[in-house]
Amino acid sequence: MNFTKVGFLLLLTLFSNEILKSAPEINYFNINPLPSISGKTILLDSDRKTNPALIAQSDSNYATVIYSPSVFNLPEISPAMIMIGNKISDDFTAAVSIYNLGNSLYSDFSATLLTGLNISSILDAGLSFSYDRQSIKNYNNFSSFNINLGFILKLSEMFNAGFNYVYYHNPYPEEKKSLFNHSINIGLGASINDEISLELGTRIFINYQTGFTFSGKYLISDYLAFYLAYSTNPEIAGLAVKITPLNFIGISAGLNYHSYLGFSKSFALSFYW
Repeated sequence: MNFTKVGFLLLLTLFSNEILKSAPEINYFNINPLPSISGKTILLDSDRKTNPALIAQSDSNYATVIYSPSVFNLPEISPAMIMIGNKISDDFTAAVSIYNLGNSLYSDFSATLLTGLNISSILDAGLSFSYDRQSIKNYNNFSSFNINLGFILKLSEMFNAGFNYVYYHNPYPEEKKSLFNHSINIGLGASINDEISLELGTRIFINYQTGFTFSGKYLISDYLAFYLAYSTNPEIAGLAVKITPLNFIGISAGLNYHSYLGFSKSFALSFYW
């Protein structure tokens, strides 16, 4: 018996359960498990997946590639994602993202189409559709469809409120389906000044659990920004840095700590035009 593989599968089981409890996007745990809901503390363009209304706030077209090597020190878990956004008009933006995690034992593929609309000077809305396929060697394959509807309300120059609702058409047995069919995220963000922004949020899996999040972003200059975040359920702490050496290139790195599973890291390269 290959004990390494057995251990990997056991951890993967726990890992999958924590994914469902960690974020509205099932695959989003390792890229940034604590993204902004209101948009005030957004750092990575890929963070716009969580609340699709943030798609409408894109300033330009962009393409971002993210890679997370050896998540929780397991080489078998090294996912990657690419996201491309196109600002079709001043008020409408569309994006697509592809996520993939694959090895000889387990694979997970996800494709998402996102749209964002600037409805008025105080309201943005977004809608996304995701298809996810998971497979474990010598076991059944599972497919699911998710719908994500989000809004951003610009209360003032200082405050933003964000909300999104996700419906999961999941592949789990009937006794578990009701636990993972619906989730809600709510965030209130504030710009303290031109450099510092904060956000307090809550994540609710209806009929299952509730957690709170706190995040902050410090824009040191036009070329350098830091991000810190913490969630209560599950307990995750994260930090990230983004460097923009040129106005058309962004380089990011992040480190997250999960209270049960340990550390994960990710790297991102973004292009703007």
